Amino acid sequence: MVLSTWLLSACTIASLASGALGDIYMHNPRGSNNKLNEQSNNRNNANRLFDSQNNGNGGYQAGDDCTTPCQDNNQNYDANAAGALQGVMQFYEGSELQVEWTNQHGCGANPRLHCNLVLQYMCEDSAPGLRDGLTTNTIVENPNDPQFMRYGQHETYSYYQNCKTRKRNKKLFIADRNLNGDTAIYTRQNNNGQRFGFECPEERDYYPYWHPSPWRDVYVCTDEPTRCGYYRQESQNAIDKGNCTDPQYNNKVECETNGNVWQYVGKWDTDPPECGVCPTTRNNHLGQSANNESPKYTWTIPQDRHPDGTKCVLRLRYNISTYDYDGWATDSLFNGANSKVKGNPTSDFVGLGFNVSGPLTLNVNTAQFGRTFEDRSHVFIIRKIPNGLKSSFVRAPRIINLNVRGRRGNIVEVYPSVEYDFVPNTINANKGDYLHIQWTGSDANQRGNSGNGRDGTDRNNLVVMGSQGVNYPMNFKPDGVDPPTHFTNDQSKIAYLAFLNQTNCIQTNDANSVQNCARINAASGYINAGLVRIDNTGVFNLVSTRNSAFSNREQKAVLVASQDYKTIGAAVGISVAATAAAGAVGFASLFLVRYGHANPRSKVGGIVTKLGIKPPQKRPAVALETDEVKRSWLTAKIVEWWLWEGQRATIVFIYVLVNIGVWIYGYAMALGNDPAPYYPYAKGFGKTLNLNCSFIILPVLRNILCWLRSTPLADIIPLDDNINMHKLVFGFISVAAILHATFHYLDFAWNANKFGVDIGHQAWGNLAGATGHLIALMMILMAATSLFKRKLITFMGRRFDGYRTFLMVHKLWMPCFALLWLHGPIFWAFSIWPLALMGLEKLVQTTRAKVDVVIVDAKIVGSDILSLKMKLQGKRKFIYKAGEYLFLNCPDIAELEWHPFTITSAPEEPFFSCHIRARPEMDWCYQLRVLLGLGKTGVQNVQPSIRKTSNIEAGDIELPSAVAGFNEPKAVGRPRLRVDGPYGAASEEVFDHSTVILVGAGIGVTPFISILKSMSIRAKQRQGLEGETDHTKLKVYFYWICRDDQELLSFKDLLDAVIDTADLRDVVSVNTYTTGELNLKKVKIESYNQYSGKPNWTRILREVAQGHQGEEIGVFMCGPLPLARELSFACKRQNQSLAKAKLGDSDQKTLFRFHKENF
Repeated sequence: MVLSTWLLSACTIASLASGALGDIYMHNPRGSNNKLNEQSNNRNNANRLFDSQNNGNGGYQAGDDCTTPCQDNNQNYDANAAGALQGVMQFYEGSELQVEWTNQHGCGANPRLHCNLVLQYMCEDSAPGLRDGLTTNTIVENPNDPQFMRYGQHETYSYYQNCKTRKRNKKLFIADRNLNGDTAIYTRQNNNGQRFGFECPEERDYYPYWHPSPWRDVYVCTDEPTRCGYYRQESQNAIDKGNCTDPQYNNKVECETNGNVWQYVGKWDTDPPECGVCPTTRNNHLGQSANNESPKYTWTIPQDRHPDGTKCVLRLRYNISTYDYDGWATDSLFNGANSKVKGNPTSDFVGLGFNVSGPLTLNVNTAQFGRTFEDRSHVFIIRKIPNGLKSSFVRAPRIINLNVRGRRGNIVEVYPSVEYDFVPNTINANKGDYLHIQWTGSDANQRGNSGNGRDGTDRNNLVVMGSQGVNYPMNFKPDGVDPPTHFTNDQSKIAYLAFLNQTNCIQTNDANSVQNCARINAASGYINAGLVRIDNTGVFNLVSTRNSAFSNREQKAVLVASQDYKTIGAAVGISVAATAAAGAVGFASLFLVRYGHANPRSKVGGIVTKLGIKPPQKRPAVALETDEVKRSWLTAKIVEWWLWEGQRATIVFIYVLVNIGVWIYGYAMALGNDPAPYYPYAKGFGKTLNLNCSFIILPVLRNILCWLRSTPLADIIPLDDNINMHKLVFGFISVAAILHATFHYLDFAWNANKFGVDIGHQAWGNLAGATGHLIALMMILMAATSLFKRKLITFMGRRFDGYRTFLMVHKLWMPCFALLWLHGPIFWAFSIWPLALMGLEKLVQTTRAKVDVVIVDAKIVGSDILSLKMKLQGKRKFIYKAGEYLFLNCPDIAELEWHPFTITSAPEEPFFSCHIRARPEMDWCYQLRVLLGLGKTGVQNVQPSIRKTSNIEAGDIELPSAVAGFNEPKAVGRPRLRVDGPYGAASEEVFDHSTVILVGAGIGVTPFISILKSMSIRAKQRQGLEGETDHTKLKVYFYWICRDDQELLSFKDLLDAVIDTADLRDVVSVNTYTTGELNLKKVKIESYNQYSGKPNWTRILREVAQGHQGEEIGVFMCGPLPLARELSFACKRQNQSLAKAKLGDSDQKTLFRFHKENF
């Protein structure tokens, strides 16, 4: 038959084992090892249900639930007693069940063998008729037999018949073994095809199996964790498996070639199995583990998978293989004479001579030189979780199964089983969690085995004692005693666990008396105390008075109950976030109503008016008391600050609250997950990094921001501060990243000191560490280049343009995000929606950026100002508003380089224009000027001067050269230009005010030129319409600050047009200031106001305020940052009078709203 190589090698490892004593025994839940109710230490029938390959003395009888012991008058086991074999364990879905076992031949980090363990479970949906049975005989191979239902059954009859009919995998390695058949019941370990219940030997010996199996995978551990990906991928939990309608064919090709159909049965409805490194255990001595505890795995019972009352069974497989050959590369080519191992070989292996160093005979049984062992639990029942304990708003309480392992007898009598003990032996839980306290035992133990109470019976109880070193229980003290004596305050549960509701008791010294309740003889072997809530915190020591006997055996456990800081932290985090959200909504609603009534012309004002919402009632003005007068100055300052910074402060405050809530949630959820002391702190800051690293891209989405300007959110969120918000979020990232790394390194040092683990290996030797350091490096580079994006930088003897460097380095955000997805397991959940918006942004940009323009006119005006008039190619019209900006790209200079410029034309004009400062030392701008044939003649290898310039966001767009010095290109006619835009800016909001002050510095006047042009054109259009008047006139105070009179020439024509337009003479007040040296002989008297020196903003604002009482005046500024700070401070000072007036009636006070242009 055809079998792929990957399947061949994968199937080999599970069956390659060394040695013959590799038994495995499941201790919790009670492993059967094929036992049922034998009244002896040994099992009766090794073939009853499955092929365990284990020692017959191991295993535990099925549980009994008889009111009195399931024994006759002679204390022999009575299989017909009411309750016999009815002590079936029940586990709630979602509860935690600790599976414990011992394996004889070692595993984990053990250089003597390869190993893996596979934990699986099977239920009635895949194995109808699942049962322990009533007899120790093997089930008959005849479902019509009248006694068929008395036999124990795990796998089904039909499943076995398919296995018995299906051809075996002939590509598998069988060494020198001769198989007596060619179907799947014949394997190297079972060459005679012996039947063990209805188990399929081939499926048992190989994992993962290539045909459908009734077993769901829970857990795989291995000494080669690199194989985990393969085990998870090939599990039937993850991949569909199929078989043939004619069961004899074992692969799809052969099945369909013979006219049959290959049917897929579907994968299991559960996640791929958990996979990791096996617990380290030594060879022999029942696999004593390195940490002096039994190997264990905590299984969370699957939730919402099975109906209430579903019967299931657990299977634990133990596969060991030798290093004598590579099991993953050994197949049928090495069978027979080619086998690398032969049965019991004899030779002079030492090689010093016959009868000197040999011959020696090796104990090699090729049926076992590669071996699989298994143990299975008795049948148990899965119960639905009570409705009150399902997931709550924060988290559901844990349900921890507290059971008892072991059977009656001393260590010699029960070996390789174990004596009594609680499982788990140490319980770590939180107040509010639940213990499902339950155990089962048998009344069929071998007579004469050591123990306490009635002979042959398993009985247990549970009480609390003062410490682990004592043996006397504690008296119960009522609720309110500090510290509490018991973990639960339910006295009925405490009494039941201690005395087990025994009745008909007498005081007697007869240890075998059924009425000796002091020895727990009158209780059932099966006890189910149900769910017991942990009501108190503290350390509670548990003991069984029946079985704990100092110097003979001990049955004790400890419960450490802590406060549920995770839930509290999560609740606090959610509460903080909810409070922030509620505060935002409340602030927004109050602000929107008041703002709408104060600004009826705004978008919000229109909505408020349309909805008929009344303004909030004001308190009547009252005379100020003396103490109020004393506080007036401080109150004025606070009100002044709030009026100026309230909108920004509210947004920042809400964002800080959200970060605090996220940190608390991350901290709480990390508590108890790692012993390192600083782990929760690191995880808390990791959660805030998830938030901020996702949010940081939102403020720079220009198209999204442009759209938001058209919504009522524009009146709530300071959209003009998007760049500052971007920087603020990076500040959060910087602080969180530093603390995140610091706390991790503190933990690395703690681990190095406690466990000797190298700090460098902890920091770099894993995916999270390596990606984290790379992310930090990228963020440092992006932050560093943003600090000097307007300056020339020197690197390796060459000087580069800081702006271009900033743009190129900032493209690291893409690999940075990719690494964040690898670094943080849940970062994707935070970043998916910002990235989706970024994708939409890029899509819009890509579409818009493909638009080529036609240059209508290009000339130099004033002092090195390049005036460009453009229109879109074809019949498309460039639609924009006055005050907006665009991005220009010239592929002849740089294919991917885009630069922002304010639109200086009016929307009413048939073209759109930009005015660009293009001095020789300015790289991109001057190269564009030269390509247009407007460069200075004779300029060669221009050496730019290094000067301090303002930040690009100030609006004075000057871009130094990318490399110091460049050869001026020759003019090539009209270069190709592409446009991206338009984009909204603060200047758009000019028409939302009735009075505005426009301040431009140098080339920063460009956004206001567009506005004044638009006003001029509209005024002229109205003059041509008889009787047309403007009912929405806008009063404009225009201030233009220039270095010299040459700059004034750039837009002199416009200023003249404004003055000459009759409708604008009383509407626009034009004022120019020349700050540099002024030649008085060349001064020409104009009809607008001309000044020399800098403006006195305090005087200007005071005069404007006097003429516009009770108005909100918009102050719009585009220019260098120092001027912005000066003007904003003047606005704050002027608003102080309003702040003081807030103590009384403020209706007639003026408020200045400052807006700064940002790109």
